[in-house]
Amino acid sequence: MTTEMAKVQDCSALACVHNRSWRCRAQLITVGSQGIPACDTFAAETAKATESGAGKEQGVGACDMYMCLRNRDLRCTAYTIKVRFEDGTPRCKAFKNRYK
Repeated sequence: MTTEMAKVQDCSALACVHNRSWRCRAQLITVGSQGIPACDTFAAETAKATESGAGKEQGVGACDMYMCLRNRDLRCTAYTIKVRFEDGTPRCKAFKNRYK
């Protein structure tokens, strides 16, 4: 069974090396390995990433937020996600706690 990868619709972490004008240029991102629904692929912009990802659809490769309603087998089932920079952390705004 093939499932579609959740797409990164836009990202407000403008200081990230992978961000170009609200667009993520990392081919895949990981969410949640620190126990919060944060983009773990975030890297402070100290050097520019190449534009090799430009024009390609970026997506969520892995999501470790097993308590998210949209997580199935550590994969995101949302069609798209948005990443918003909040409290110093780029957070996945598609996160919905399945236990609340």
